[in-house]
Amino acid sequence: MSWLSGNWERVSGAVLVLTGDPGLAANPDLVAGAQDFLIKSEVDPEQIVRAVRYAADREAARQELIRSRAYFQSLIEQARDLITVVDERGIIRYQSPGTIHMLGLRPEAFVGKSLFSLVEREEATRGRELLGGVFGGNDQMPVGEFSLRHLDGSMRHIEVVASRIAPEAGVRRVVLNSRDITERKRAEDAVRARDELLAKGQKMEAVGRLAGGIAHDFSNVLTVVTQACERLRDRIEAGVASTTEIDMILRNTERAASLTRRLQAFSRQQVLTPRPLHLGKLVHAASELLEQFIGEDIHMSIDIAPDLHPVEADPVQIQQVLMNLAINARDAMPSGGWLRFRAWNRTIDQLFAETHSPMQPGEYVLLEVSDTGHGMDDNTRSHAFEPFFTTKDPVRAGGLGLSTVYGIVKQSGGFIWIDSVPGHGTSISLYLPPTDAQPVEPEVKRPAKKRSSKKKHTTILLTEDEDDVRELLDDMLTTHGFKVLVAANAGEALTCAGQFHGIIDLLLTDVVMPGGTGRDLARQLTAVRPEMRVLYMSGYPEHGAPPGSVLEPGVPFLSKPFTRDILLEKIRDLLA
Repeated sequence: MSWLSGNWERVSGAVLVLTGDPGLAANPDLVAGAQDFLIKSEVDPEQIVRAVRYAADREAARQELIRSRAYFQSLIEQARDLITVVDERGIIRYQSPGTIHMLGLRPEAFVGKSLFSLVEREEATRGRELLGGVFGGNDQMPVGEFSLRHLDGSMRHIEVVASRIAPEAGVRRVVLNSRDITERKRAEDAVRARDELLAKGQKMEAVGRLAGGIAHDFSNVLTVVTQACERLRDRIEAGVASTTEIDMILRNTERAASLTRRLQAFSRQQVLTPRPLHLGKLVHAASELLEQFIGEDIHMSIDIAPDLHPVEADPVQIQQVLMNLAINARDAMPSGGWLRFRAWNRTIDQLFAETHSPMQPGEYVLLEVSDTGHGMDDNTRSHAFEPFFTTKDPVRAGGLGLSTVYGIVKQSGGFIWIDSVPGHGTSISLYLPPTDAQPVEPEVKRPAKKRSSKKKHTTILLTEDEDDVRELLDDMLTTHGFKVLVAANAGEALTCAGQFHGIIDLLLTDVVMPGGTGRDLARQLTAVRPEMRVLYMSGYPEHGAPPGSVLEPGVPFLSKPFTRDILLEKIRDLLA
């Protein structure tokens, strides 16, 4: 039997030793691994049968345990989650092969190392707290999130669940089950960024509606003040000192009108005249004027891609955008610096669009305006486009520069983003949709011959629901020789026109009035008076600005407030 000593494991099945030499029981190599050891002189046949049965049962149980261990070992080795066993000092005792997939490293790279050396210092502190809670008797399974660096240098975010397991050789142990949640974190961050952008967009829309409403009401007030001052000045003899004060009022009403126009630009309610244009040519054409504004201590560079697609926008408003951005950059560089204009075609992918909602993937023309100024912090950047928000002296700045830019870009169908870090300058990116239409250089118009200030026997039907505006316009038009029919709303205008048997040359009407719109009124009147011309006016400039206008593109339109000369010139053009 000596050949079997220490080799029971090579035998397939249970091993039962039956010998007549009691001294062999003292041989540990022979006894080890055997299911039972029987002395012939001390057993009877029934005991042998019973011993064989027990040995077979124990061997079956042992084989089942081996198979179970092999099965669970294979599960651990094939799992993409990490199974890590650490002792109370945080030393890794076992690491599953999942590290190959998750971190690009084999398990041997981790065994024997401190768990806390694999993460940043702040996360190491949280890791010690997590293990301390488990070893301290916490019955719950603590959960934590940590970041580990992949072999390729990227960071992987993992979720760790810790639980106690049986000690080994008196050493307390904890098993950590770690799952890769990198993609989940990215998705959560994308959703969070989208929600923040959506909330910001909704806030800007609400502020825009408020600004537009204020601008509309203010426009009516300014119309009254302007017309009243002009009428008063006409009634005062030339050279009288009082006209100085009137002129001062008119200058300030124009400043106030400029303020309302900028509010309307922010709220996307101004009248635009978009056409296909070369953005690069526009930037180069504006550069000479911009250099005068920014001063000699600021260097300006322009880099335009030669294959830049045309865009459809209002060139005057885009020049206003360039001017406002240049002035903002100048103020951010009081000691001088660099102002750069770059433009190129850019394709936006789905990932970029998701983090810059509500942009859609596709082709854009990107105009980037960057400076080397003092930059913005997060709070300033989050409020930069809001009207009247400014970090400058409120006496020197009205806080409408970037809000005007925002409104013009949005109304042109584009998007605008700010990238800025305190002390490292600011970069403002304007994304405009390209157009297939080719730019056409505008024709140079010859000065028109001066026409008479009025048309003989001209009759105007004035329809305006604001009492003061209606009264002043009536007086002004009558003073200039027009016959004026006055109505406070669409119903009165229809009655007035029905009772008047002469020719009505012009309908001068507000767009929005109680009882019907100016557009509906014009349809009904021109159906029976086809020779009648129509001139619309409104404190809501978007009524004359496509898209979204309640009027057809190109119809005669005046945005309140307007001066007497502008109104008379418009009437002359229509009745010429």
